[in-house]
Amino acid sequence: MNSAQSGDRQYNKVFISYAREDREWAAEKARTFEGVGQAYFLDYASIRAGENWRDRLAAEIEAADLVWLIWSKYAAQSDWVRQEYEAALAKGNGGLRIDLLDSTPLPDVISHVQAERSPLASPTHVTDRILREPTRSLPEQNWQLPSVLLRPEYGVVPFVGREELLEEYETWCEDDSPFAVRLLTGAGGIGKTRFAIEVCKRLRQKFWETAFVDRIEFERYLEKPETANDLMRLRRPTLLVVDYAESRRQQVQMLFQAALNEGLKQPVRVLLLARSEGEWWRELLKKSHDYEVLVGNGATPKSLPPLAVERKAREDVYKRSVVTFARKLERPRSIFTPDLTSETFDSVLFLHLAALAAVYGQCIEEQDVLLDFGIEREQSFWVRKAEDLPLPPEQIEENVLDQGATVLVLAGGCDPKELPRVFERVPDLAELTQLARKRVGRVFTD
Repeated sequence: MNSAQSGDRQYNKVFISYAREDREWAAEKARTFEGVGQAYFLDYASIRAGENWRDRLAAEIEAADLVWLIWSKYAAQSDWVRQEYEAALAKGNGGLRIDLLDSTPLPDVISHVQAERSPLASPTHVTDRILREPTRSLPEQNWQLPSVLLRPEYGVVPFVGREELLEEYETWCEDDSPFAVRLLTGAGGIGKTRFAIEVCKRLRQKFWETAFVDRIEFERYLEKPETANDLMRLRRPTLLVVDYAESRRQQVQMLFQAALNEGLKQPVRVLLLARSEGEWWRELLKKSHDYEVLVGNGATPKSLPPLAVERKAREDVYKRSVVTFARKLERPRSIFTPDLTSETFDSVLFLHLAALAAVYGQCIEEQDVLLDFGIEREQSFWVRKAEDLPLPPEQIEENVLDQGATVLVLAGGCDPKELPRVFERVPDLAELTQLARKRVGRVFTD
């Protein structure tokens, strides 16, 4: 039998370990092995219908001389991949090789193993930084805060409804156009970001690359338009989501220009999320006739309707949220049900806020009072963090912490290294000593 060679050692059989989202790359690795006559095991190509696949995988790992791990952001999230590389480690030195598809760090347990950037990887490490995962795991600390529990990327409350609209957007992504754009508008809290995340999840089941374009990371490369070109060269059909698009006109323009520059080998879809159409959208399209042609039918914005209009549908969302929050926070389920017929509860955000308040024993229906409930809980957290910091004691007034939070929100966030410069431009913060400003900055950095 022919065998592949790596270093001074030859292998009779290789087990290809990968996350299901990287199936295309696994197949390419298999084709490479076939070209050199190397025997290999690739689960979907090797397991027969009706076979006990758990037992077969365990047996194949045991029989293989080498486990060849295709490492990516998807592999890092896969329990099956983790079990496979742990089994490879148990075989002793030399039983594991790693191909890097992106810049996702290796876990400590396999960080010592030889790893090489795969020729099948994304074009640059820059794209890995700019493209952000649609979903995130809850942080180990601070996860009980409303600002965390209600963030769409954490998906604490299960997504419900909008089935027809989801199917419409899937169909839009899968049509024959090489490039297409949609602008989805709606008031804050209506559910635009969560809807886009759900579209991303569904497309990943069909082996699409889906990602949110990170505003801060992309901002670093505004003077390098070739960076946007790389975003159009991904190896799979791609959906890019740009949140708060109305505040990112230059970045959107770069994506349009990149689509015009590149001969797209895979379909690319750009989903823009914004509060409203506004003059910014019309002005952007007027910048170039090529943009109008490129966008085509996508020039007409789509408005995201309220998730639920009928009282029963709203009650379903509210009750599901109460159950989820009560379980997460280990608190008793509330018996409160506010009047959900008002326009306030057109917004999913306020349905969730009311449910969270109910879990804490408060029945709140008014929009302003719900916002106060959320902000007050955040404020108490800032104060506790300031008191706990391992810095010399100095009185930090609560209103100063409020101002620090306000400045950061208005700025859309900033690099922690820039905090001193930002705070120096706010009168009350500027009057603090340098150490006190550092302390305020640490509260929000943490």
